[in-house]
Amino acid sequence: MNELGMNEEWTKAKMREGYLREKCAEEVEEYMHLTTCVGPNLKTQYMLCIGQLEYRVFQLKTDVARWQRRFTLRQQALNRGETPNLVQIEAQLDEEFQDYLRQVKEHLAAIKAAAQHASMARLSDEETSAIRVNYLKAVKRLHPDINPGLPKGAAELWNKIQEAYANGDWKELEFLVAMVDGVLGGAATVPEDGDALEALKKSIARLEKSLEELKERRKNLEQQEPFVWKDFLGDEEEVALRQAVLNKKIAELEEVVSEYESLWSAKEVA
Repeated sequence: MNELGMNEEWTKAKMREGYLREKCAEEVEEYMHLTTCVGPNLKTQYMLCIGQLEYRVFQLKTDVARWQRRFTLRQQALNRGETPNLVQIEAQLDEEFQDYLRQVKEHLAAIKAAAQHASMARLSDEETSAIRVNYLKAVKRLHPDINPGLPKGAAELWNKIQEAYANGDWKELEFLVAMVDGVLGGAATVPEDGDALEALKKSIARLEKSLEELKERRKNLEQQEPFVWKDFLGDEEEVALRQAVLNKKIAELEEVVSEYESLWSAKEVA
């Protein structure tokens, strides 16, 4: 191949590598945005309009099951000709329902976390866009899968940037991103030794593989909760219908619990 052909092939390869770096960086940034911003917002929305009702249903179902078991233990004691020991019965119930109680506490903690998240100040679209641009700049220069062979300080800076983004420390993120050029100091992203064109082709193959893996990772993420709730939460009629179903179930279960409480009180008086 003559020099002109080599230059043309090099130029095309260099453009292809640049394109792949850009796309890989965009996938990384989008994944981070989904996990740190979109996901928590969807979870908060779901927990406040649906999740807290589901929690109440679960709690009442647990109460009903506990009442049924309470009556069973009381009757077993009577069948043995014993006076039911209510303290022992409650202790046994606590033991048997440990897993249910744990789940109730977890649901309640999730609701409290959602309420706390909802009370936080929301960023404007302009602020969100600026943050994403800042993070994308860092991804393009520091992500280890996109830029192998970077100096040692780059890995430390990358970890700090990841932490700042995950914690929502936007001022720290901006400060850290501003340090990227100084840390890299013009570090090359393509090895200088050996055949430069071959090294470039290897870089392209690696980036193509990384891009497919990153796309698959994001696809898998979007098929999980809370991202699968997005369409549902965007449909006000569906949300209202689900709320109505849950509220009806809550009313039914509360009535059952009330009946058990009344029956238990009557037996105690008797």
